[in-house]
Amino acid sequence: MFKRSVVLVVLLASAALAAEVVVFGDSWGALAGTQLQEMFTKRGVDIDVYNGAIGGTTARFWARDPDSLVDMVKENPDCKWVWLSIGGNDAIFELALGRPIETILEDAINNTRIFVDRLVEYDPTIQIVQFGYDIVNFEMSVGCRTAGKVLIPWCNTTACFNNEMFRLQYDYVEVRSPRAR
Repeated sequence: MFKRSVVLVVLLASAALAAEVVVFGDSWGALAGTQLQEMFTKRGVDIDVYNGAIGGTTARFWARDPDSLVDMVKENPDCKWVWLSIGGNDAIFELALGRPIETILEDAINNTRIFVDRLVEYDPTIQIVQFGYDIVNFEMSVGCRTAGKVLIPWCNTTACFNNEMFRLQYDYVEVRSPRAR
């Protein structure tokens, strides 16, 4: 009887820790995921966030383990939303090597497809939201001002929209994912 009680307590405790939102990707996810949880808590919204994002990672990094996103969702069986922040580091690192942004985006989308397709195969009902790098604040530091002028040359103000991230959301998450077909 005692053994069954312990198993039941462990199962209940792990179920209580299951998040409805999984944040996945790079540093913008790592930082924003914490802020997202704080916002829910502050507003009294009973939604838990699991932050699996790791700063400095690229779409290529996550694609090396195609089940990485599925595994995070499996650890959170109540997951209804995945908040995806990916692609910025792919651009930063590859632009520094002189690769054209069109090639970088194509690679980032193809690499993203590897782990997102696995997730959609596992659970086609999960909502995926692409975020990060959509509104850039170039006044944050000298590094941001310099990088902004290189990464988004059409933007000549201190804060602007990054149309490439809207394109990544539309091209991949909304149109090309198996759920949208």
